[in-house]
Amino acid sequence: MGPETHEKKDMLIAWARQCFQAAGLEVTEQDAHSYAGSAAMEIIDEGFAGFAEGNSVPHGAGSHTVAGGHPVPGFIAYLKRSVPQDEQGRLEAFDDIFQRFVELTATVEAEGESGPLANAAYNRAENAANEILQEYFALRTRNFVEKLHDGFGDSSTPPIDISKVTVGKTVAGGGCAVAMLALMLSAAMAALLVALA
Repeated sequence: MGPETHEKKDMLIAWARQCFQAAGLEVTEQDAHSYAGSAAMEIIDEGFAGFAEGNSVPHGAGSHTVAGGHPVPGFIAYLKRSVPQDEQGRLEAFDDIFQRFVELTATVEAEGESGPLANAAYNRAENAANEILQEYFALRTRNFVEKLHDGFGDSSTPPIDISKVTVGKTVAGGGCAVAMLALMLSAAMAALLVALA
């Protein structure tokens, strides 16, 4: 993935935009970027970092958890030393952060292997990263749309149409279930929606 790739960042912005639309609300680019930045922060801190700290579980008959549930210390160090700490900075760097998560997790998973075994480890790590995104969208979308509708809507606002949110339904993934759902607390969602107060 080159430095000019913004596929995942753009996905988060599109998700935020679609959530506003599903809530029957107009959305500015500033709003979309702001809420996408909050989502990026939450995915990184609760999803990727949580996983890298060893919070993962096996999924499926005979499958193996990426990194075996063991920490990926290289990613934690990378977050502390090389990643912007503000929401918009993390949104701008989201694709690079995603890629580093995959690479560093694959290194732990491969345990020094090369060739086909290393490729398989990389694929499992990429599946885990995509699944973190997919689970985030699955967990957050409806609640976010409802909060937007209740917080910004009025009597003339159209009813919620959750079918307008299509982002996240096509994220490639599978192979590893991530125990991030338990880690993503309702307090984190409150932080995402602090602008509604």
